[in-house]
Amino acid sequence: MAHEMYKRFNEERRRRFAEENGIDVPPLETLLHTRSALERKQSSEIVDLAPGLQLEMGSLSLGTDGSYVNFYDLARTSSERVTVELFSTDTPLLLKRIIQNDPSVVAVTNGGFFLLADQMAVEQHGNHNLQLEIRNGMISSLPVADRPFLYSVEGGVAVAEVTAAGEVVIGGSRYTWRGSQSEATNGEAVLYTSASGVVKHEKSDKAGSMRVMKPVTTPVKNGVIDMVIAQNSEGDLYVKATRPGGGSSVYQELGVLQVLAPSTVTPGDAITLSSIQGIDISGVTSGFCIGPNVAHFLHTSDHPINHDSSLGDNVPFGTNRIARNVIYMDGRGTLHTRLFDGLPRSALCAGISPHEVATHMAELGVSWAYFLDGGQSAKIVTREISADDGSRKIKSYGNYHYVRWPTLPQHPHLWVPDGGRKVPSGLVFKARRP
Repeated sequence: MAHEMYKRFNEERRRRFAEENGIDVPPLETLLHTRSALERKQSSEIVDLAPGLQLEMGSLSLGTDGSYVNFYDLARTSSERVTVELFSTDTPLLLKRIIQNDPSVVAVTNGGFFLLADQMAVEQHGNHNLQLEIRNGMISSLPVADRPFLYSVEGGVAVAEVTAAGEVVIGGSRYTWRGSQSEATNGEAVLYTSASGVVKHEKSDKAGSMRVMKPVTTPVKNGVIDMVIAQNSEGDLYVKATRPGGGSSVYQELGVLQVLAPSTVTPGDAITLSSIQGIDISGVTSGFCIGPNVAHFLHTSDHPINHDSSLGDNVPFGTNRIARNVIYMDGRGTLHTRLFDGLPRSALCAGISPHEVATHMAELGVSWAYFLDGGQSAKIVTREISADDGSRKIKSYGNYHYVRWPTLPQHPHLWVPDGGRKVPSGLVFKARRP
């Protein structure tokens, strides 16, 4: 019964996709192994989504072998007509839900990197976002690595290069601290979170492979004490539990702060993160960490994020071509996001490498550019005016090949070209009311 229902669902998706895009997609059983039907260059086009917001699409040649990449570029041409907001949630969601639930939203795209695992550690507290995150003016995730931080300002966004280090006050005593993966060397306390963890790919009969969180604990040392950091309903941080000598799971609550020879600490003591190097968080209402500065890859193919074990076995910014998403400011001060699409295992349009992105951005003459999360998380969803009847229709761009794996043995795969992967953060473009 369920199998037949899902089969009809897939067939309906095939029919609608063919009607809207002129592409005859093969049955799902074939699509799982070859995506050649989706190998098509995007024609050049500019769509006015709303006064002050444009979507440009096209393709770029990547070499003499015929390889190319399709791109989709959102440009906020007027800050007076369109605002840019950030969203983040504990539970990943489909980007199209944001547009469906808010008529003022014209476009949305994915944001920062997040904990992606098919099998979670039992201690995981529920927030999938990694590194520093601020939501509704309150810290909802703590940083352990040095990363760019995208945050809201009046009507738009800004980026700060943040070092995971600073000062923290615990029960009235002040300490210096640093993140477990930070390049900072000084710190009486070391912070460990889920981003200090390890995600490994393991074979799976259900999905071919699955991402599994491995147990990771703080170092066992004499003279230290672990403090589990929790958050109350008002957003205040406090010591939930202590463990002398270390050895605590890093996946607990918001994280674990390991302090050398601390003053007396009691569960319930208040924790105040009084400073983070690189940004004053006192006035920040929302923000999350994003990927590296694109210009970094003009002259090198390595970056510390490539050694982040919480992101899995696959190197996120190596020399390979995958789908990638970028936020940038052009030379005229216009804010953009540009999604470079990719088809896994395609010889023609697998995506784009970090070096190729950096070269392209340099040719555009951008003021700055940073990577957002890429791969199969990269997606743009828009609300567009139909040329047929003038109605507003929701459309998506990027990762049309996306297939959702079965959750139960009797269920088949689901092809979800419009929905894609659920994500816990992103950028929202809203039309201002006249």
